[in-house]
Amino acid sequence: RRPPAVVSRLPKSDSVVRGHSVNLTCVFEGSPLPTITWYKDDVILRLDDVIERVDDASQTRVAGDHVNTNTMSVTQRRVRSRQVRAGGGGGGLSARGTRRIVSSLSIGVVEDDHAGVYKCVATSREGRAEQQVQLSVIPPLDPGLVYPCPYDSFCLNGGTCMFFKFVGELVCQ
Repeated sequence: RRPPAVVSRLPKSDSVVRGHSVNLTCVFEGSPLPTITWYKDDVILRLDDVIERVDDASQTRVAGDHVNTNTMSVTQRRVRSRQVRAGGGGGGLSARGTRRIVSSLSIGVVEDDHAGVYKCVATSREGRAEQQVQLSVIPPLDPGLVYPCPYDSFCLNGGTCMFFKFVGELVCQ
């Protein structure tokens, strides 16, 4: 038995352009496997219309909000992996199973009211672990200030070339 533990960290803060999408993913492990709850500004995100799909080694739970399932969804996947180690001093092999849960909060079309502190909390009878991210929403660039690049091959390493009129600069994005 082990209390929930964070496997991979969310960034402390993230910015997304209004109208774009964002995906926040938390990975926890523990025994027993913890349950994950998402919060926005310390209020539980209540997502309706839960669909569950069980695959061979993982369970996927998808939930969408009742207003627009394209706007916000949570996907949860249970992952089981095995590690085999050679024992020292002629001890043979030992196998250890790791159980993880991966929970992703996706917002398909970000609006200003999506800004806030998002927290994923893993709980089990052995304890609790959490992590959070401050999500900021920034306005899109004014289309009257950005023009197509006048040069076909300006972005040598890929990307899209744009000309920012207000500073007179070419930028690859």
